[in-house]
Amino acid sequence: MKKKPTISRFGDHGILIRYPERIDNKIHKVLTQYTHYLSKSLSDLIDGFTIAYHESAFYLKREVSVDEAIEIFVKKFNQANLAEEFEETSIIYRIPVCYEAPFALDIEEIATEKKISVDKVIKIHTQRLYPVYFIGFLPGFPYLGGMSKKIAHPRKGSPRKKVEPGSVGIAGTQTGIYPCESPGGWNIIGRSPLNFFDIHKEKPSLLKAGDHLRFEAIDYATYKQIEEQVKSGSYIIQKKIYK
Repeated sequence: MKKKPTISRFGDHGILIRYPERIDNKIHKVLTQYTHYLSKSLSDLIDGFTIAYHESAFYLKREVSVDEAIEIFVKKFNQANLAEEFEETSIIYRIPVCYEAPFALDIEEIATEKKISVDKVIKIHTQRLYPVYFIGFLPGFPYLGGMSKKIAHPRKGSPRKKVEPGSVGIAGTQTGIYPCESPGGWNIIGRSPLNFFDIHKEKPSLLKAGDHLRFEAIDYATYKQIEEQVKSGSYIIQKKIYK
C-alpha cells in the first residue's frame, strides 16, 4: 500500500496510527502488520495497543516522552519493509454454527426481506472468509469484515434485553458473534457452541484482530454434541495458518 498513515499523539500518553477512514481489508491487513511489528520492535516504549478498522492506538509507558516516541515511531515505520519484515501470522478458524430453531431468531425475517430461502441465507453466510477487524463492544466480540451485501440487514429498532453467548448476528453489512450474555440489537441468525471468551485462560479471547474465520453450518444434534465437548474441554477447534 503506497499511502502512508498519519502518526500522531493519542490522548494524554499515547500514539495513534491512522489510515483513511473506511472499512477495507487491505488497509486493515497492512495496519495489523505494522502494529505488531512496531509493538515488538519498540516494546521498551509500549505498554499495550488496540487495533480498529483503520487505526491502532499505542499506550506508552509512563516514563516515555510522547514527542520523542512519535519521532521514533516515524523513523521505525519508514525503515520497515512489508515484503522483507513481515510474516503472516493470522489463523483461519472454522466456527460451527447451528442456523436452526431455537437459535436462528431472525433468519426468516432476513430471508423474507431479501426474497430468498433460509437455506440461501445460510449458504451466503458460510461461503465467505471473514477477517477479524477488531475485538470490541464486549470482551471477545469479533467485528468481522467481508460479509456479502446480499444478506445485509439493518440492526433491530428495539434491542433485545438478552442475547445468548455464541449468538451469531448481522447488523448492516457486518456480522459478528456475541461471546457472552448481553443486550443486543443485531439480527440473530444462529448460534455457535464454542466459548469465545474465557477469563480463566492466559489469552481470554479466542479471536484477535488479524485472524480470519469461516462459518460452518451444523444441525442441532451436532451443536449439542460439540457443546458437551466444549464443557468437558475435549473439543479441538479446527484452524490453520492463513497465507
